[in-house]
Amino acid sequence: MQFRKINLLVVMILALFCVFFRVVDADSGWDSSYDVGGGSWDSGSSWDSGSSWDYSGGGTGVYVSGDDDIVFIIIVIIVVIVIVSSVAKSRRKGNGNFGSVRNKGYNYMDLGADRINDIDSSIDVNELKREAFDIYKNVQEAWMNFDDDALRRYTTDELYNMYSSQLKVLKAKKQKNIMKDIVSKNIKIVDVKIDNGIEKVVIYLEVEQYDYVVNAKDKIVRGVSNRKNNVEYLITLTRSMKDNGIDKCPNCGAPIDIVSGGVCPYCDSTIVNSSNKFVMSKKQCINQRRI
Repeated sequence: MQFRKINLLVVMILALFCVFFRVVDADSGWDSSYDVGGGSWDSGSSWDSGSSWDYSGGGTGVYVSGDDDIVFIIIVIIVVIVIVSSVAKSRRKGNGNFGSVRNKGYNYMDLGADRINDIDSSIDVNELKREAFDIYKNVQEAWMNFDDDALRRYTTDELYNMYSSQLKVLKAKKQKNIMKDIVSKNIKIVDVKIDNGIEKVVIYLEVEQYDYVVNAKDKIVRGVSNRKNNVEYLITLTRSMKDNGIDKCPNCGAPIDIVSGGVCPYCDSTIVNSSNKFVMSKKQCINQRRI
């Protein structure tokens, strides 16, 4: 064909933008994700009437011809390749795709009480499942409320430091990640290991919750507030099997003399002196969908 409409190229570029910007990270630690329901495409975008895509002559768009036609075809091919590659990559990752409607719980088998007690006879399976959901919920609420002490209480130092840094950025942007009405739908204990005095338990957790981000004026900037998300996670809980007491504040290093949870008299940080308490060391979103 001698002439091609450049309008097609515009459509291709817009499709490319949709692929890259359709998914926006959310959830505590930005582990989960959702599409731009809050709308990052506003009326002030660069696609305005004064753009460089000038109209000339009659018809419905700008036309190019001659050698430019070959260049145009090459550009379209490159754009198509990038779009296809991006979509394929997104589907492989899975955790940010709201098009995934199939529950992944079937991939994970519950170990069962007998197998778990063979590894650690002190575990009450039902109690551990309840505790796992409570820890998850407490971390989500601590993230939402910028509750630094609660985050420290329910996470390992490494996870706490990451979450704390991310919350500082969120706070600087004057945004808040709202997560509420969290309901547990399915919990499985899929792995239990004890190595060098450290016990790690991997939990499959399926929840339903509202999850969106608002700005300082309570305007939604990401996600939606009128529909819940169904989210599936693999959560790792960790605890020490050693009976080590705490003799100094892990935050400021001040000497303390306590035998149970309390508050450091020097820096007001919450201190948990309980070596057998599970804390979250990892949280990975493996699937989600809007319901």
